[in-house]
This record gives sequence, structure tokens and C-alpha cells, in this order.
Amino acid sequence: MKILIPFFLFTVAAAPAAAATFTYDVVVTVSDDLSPPPFDDVPEFDLPDVGTTGTVTVALDSTIFDGSPLIPEETQDISSILSVSATIGDLTTDLSEPAILPFLFDSGFRLANGAFSAIDIFTSTPSESAALAGGFSFTAPDGVATPTTLSDVLAILGDEGTGLVFSFNGDINEEFVQFAAEIAPSVPAIPLPAGSALLLTGLAAFGVARGKQKA
Repeated sequence: MKILIPFFLFTVAAAPAAAATFTYDVVVTVSDDLSPPPFDDVPEFDLPDVGTTGTVTVALDSTIFDGSPLIPEETQDISSILSVSATIGDLTTDLSEPAILPFLFDSGFRLANGAFSAIDIFTSTPSESAALAGGFSFTAPDGVATPTTLSDVLAILGDEGTGLVFSFNGDINEEFVQFAAEIAPSVPAIPLPAGSALLLTGLAAFGVARGKQKA
């Protein structure tokens, strides 16, 4: 009689941190850059044009939400639990030291590199000297309370009614520039007015009648 000895293979691996990731489609609404005319001494700094589309991605470590901790102080290093990036045309950026800054009067919050919001922007036309400030502003839908915990932030990020504006401004090569992109509005289907529908029906019937007369 043979005795079968079951064999189990155990694999030990480091489990990656669970992340709640949100990706938003955005469109450029403001783009004032440096596009000098020919033979001008001002170096070019080209930002994506108005109407250019792109994405903003926010990832939060979802394992921290069970205890609903308070929003961290802006001076704390929360780069291990929060990452924010944007890609719009040839423009890219990401927050190196992200902070969550609740709005004082509106129901929303801002993601930026601390209170001063210094931000690095990368394009195909790099600048020699840049001093830019900006960030990502999320506004909650009407009736949603101002966030006080990371769970509140997660809920607002996942709400379909949440608004987003990514913007920055400042000096590039000693010239002022500004830029903004917002959540791309969906284009609803345009219903055909009832009168137009009746008109089309009448024209179709008229065409059938003419066809029968010719026959």
C-alpha cells in the first residue's frame, strides 16, 4: 500500500502596498508661454496649447484609511503614501514632497509641494532659470463636508462630481508665464428637437410618395 504524502509549496514574497489610484482626463484652458517672434532675444519656453488634452494621476496608499487618520501636517513627509503626476502634451510634472492642504472656506483640498507650492515643470523646451508655483486643486461636490481625514480625501477623489484644476505660474527666463488645465468636460449627446424629428419624418414620407409616383 502506497502512502501519498501531500506536498505544499510555500512562496514568501513582499506584498506591495495597496494603492487607490485615480486618473483624470484634463484639457488645457490657459496657456501663456514664451513664444518670441523671430530674432527676439527671449528664449522660447513652449507650453501645450489651449485645448491640448492629458491626464492627472493621484495614488494614495489605501492601507492607511482603515483608521481614518487625520490629514498629515504639511511639514510631514507623506511621499510614501501619496504621489501626484501630470502628463499633458509634452509637459510632465510630479510632486516630490506632496502635501494635502485643505481649503479654508470651500469643500476641497489642494495637493502641492508644501505651502509655497514650488513645482518643477518639464517640457521639450527647457528653461535656463525657472521659479514656478502651482499644484492640484480638488473641489468637492455640493453638500460634501470639508475633508478632515484621509478617508475624506479618498472619498472626494473618487466622486464623479469632484472638480480638478491643475495650474501654475511664475517666471521663466525672467518672463511671466501661466498655465491651467481642468477636468475635460464630457460632451453630451445633443437631442434632436421634436419639430425637427417630425420634419425629417415628413420629408422621408414625401420621398416615398414621390418614388411611388415615378413607379
